[in-house]
Amino acid sequence: MAKARRAGIRIGYPCRGEGVCGRCSVEILSGSERLAPPTDEERELLERERCSPRSRISCLATIADKGPVILAVGGGRYTVDL
Repeated sequence: MAKARRAGIRIGYPCRGEGVCGRCSVEILSGSERLAPPTDEERELLERERCSPRSRISCLATIADKGPVILAVGGGRYTVDL
């Protein structure tokens, strides 16, 4: 989430990044291989929030490799360099 926010992408996070609300979900359009696999905690939030299979909880997702990731947030499409 920090990389996206620094890039000027507005992502809501009512729980302030504590990983409990699931409201900071983003859809990964390209580059998902650059993220570590979701944890059990993240999977539970994704299921609870009924997110698409390509979604990740941005405050819980961790970077595994450098490079661009294209994500969809709030009707916009953005590229973030990890």
